[in-house]
Amino acid sequence: MQDSAIGDRPRVVVAGLGDSGVLTALRLARHADVVGISAKPGLVSGQELGIRLSRPQDWARDYWLPFDRLRALDGVRTVHGSLTGVDLDARKVLVSTDDEVTTSEPYDVLVIATGVSNGFWRRPALQTADEVRADLLDRHRRLAAAQSIAVLGGGAAAVSSAANLARVWPDKQISLYFPADRALTGHHPRVWQRISRTLADAGVRLHPGHRAVLPDGFGGDDITDGPVHFSTGQPAATADAVLWA
Repeated sequence: MQDSAIGDRPRVVVAGLGDSGVLTALRLARHADVVGISAKPGLVSGQELGIRLSRPQDWARDYWLPFDRLRALDGVRTVHGSLTGVDLDARKVLVSTDDEVTTSEPYDVLVIATGVSNGFWRRPALQTADEVRADLLDRHRRLAAAQSIAVLGGGAAAVSSAANLARVWPDKQISLYFPADRALTGHHPRVWQRISRTLADAGVRLHPGHRAVLPDGFGGDDITDGPVHFSTGQPAATADAVLWA
């Protein structure tokens, strides 16, 4: 931290105002002058993919929050833009705003909370509120139009997606493919025993031991409709919509 006069509060820049960045900013605001840089016009959470896809209005109510609805952020100045560079010697970051103007933000402390790029629901692209809303509805409509959906993955996002899609659209064929003998391998086996029964009762078809192969040049960041091939030797699977989770 740079030397400051006694009583001066340090200036902290939090790069990224997703789930972690918002929590960091609101805690630090008690002790520092905080500037938050966000590519989104509010908190667009990366949580609860299944609800986001199947019930986007419900998801937006709870997981897409304008910053001014978070009272703990009242003391944080937010900048809507993309972080494009950092000058460590000068202690400043470069930010490109939505009108393509590049500005700089000086800091005493820089907190990088840009998260991860994880599928189409966690992208760092600069978006307006209308673009976020359109993205939510487009994904929902894409799945609503499909008669069969293949969900690939054995983690919480995949399991939640399969369960929520089956509840909202019980007439669709929902299949869950996962590489191990059970999904949710990080949880106690009894958790999967209970969840697997819930999925089966909802009509989800479970396919253990299937490790999907990403097509060449594809990062898993879109809903596809091509055949899914497996490195574990099973025949290719087909569906109207394939969710890579």
